[in-house]
Amino acid sequence: VAIRLDANQGWTREEAVQVIRALEVADLGVELVEQPVVADDVEGLAWVRERVGLPVMADESCYSPWDLERIIRLGAADLVNVKLAKCGSLTVGRDMLRRAHDAGLGTIVGSMMESHVGVGAAAAVVAAEPTTAVSDLDAAWWSVSSPVVGGISYCGNEVRVPATGGFGISAFASTH
Repeated sequence: VAIRLDANQGWTREEAVQVIRALEVADLGVELVEQPVVADDVEGLAWVRERVGLPVMADESCYSPWDLERIIRLGAADLVNVKLAKCGSLTVGRDMLRRAHDAGLGTIVGSMMESHVGVGAAAAVVAAEPTTAVSDLDAAWWSVSSPVVGGISYCGNEVRVPATGGFGISAFASTH
């Protein structure tokens, strides 16, 4: 079982280093630590990364191509989490994945609280531009029902992209 720790911007630089070093000593199988410091402290993210051995992932710090360039320039992360809901489009998301890959960063495509439509778009990006780590496309699991017919489906821990064109959505679900 791989363990990913998402601090959700919850630590100071010093706290992040202290906790991450303790995790390293405990050897709990932690795969990475996500966004240990506040999003706008990219220098702090780099400071943490320089002082720990576990991979550090930027999430909230990586909204746009400009954010990604800053992360690359400062050496602030080992991986980036690209989310379409943050960057705004399929094309921008794909381009950010390519740029991160070219810069030697690991990549993950994540989701926030999108419906099957939004997660389907993210899954389409992953299908076209594979990531280096397992992506986080579970947001649609939280939906009791989908507003559309068709689209992605879940089978165990896999997201299945429809074989049809586009996102595979055929019609809006009945509201009756």
